Amino acid sequence: MYEHERRWGPLTLALVIAAGVLVGGIALSVALWLLGMVAGVIMALLRIGVLVALAAGVVWGVRFLFRDRRPA
Repeated sequence: MYEHERRWGPLTLALVIAAGVLVGGIALSVALWLLGMVAGVIMALLRIGVLVALAAGVVWGVRFLFRDRRPA
């Protein structure tokens, strides 16, 4: 009784496809931007970790080289 078949014209289909491409492109750019932010945070933490490890290695090396070697 209330069945109505929807017919899409070529202009409407073109507009829907263009809107889908636009929304998909925006979503993809936001996702890649967020992925870049996460990668930047991970790289900053990794850089700090490497600096801390290097400083600990230098401190350990200096203590090892200049330790008291006389028997107790």
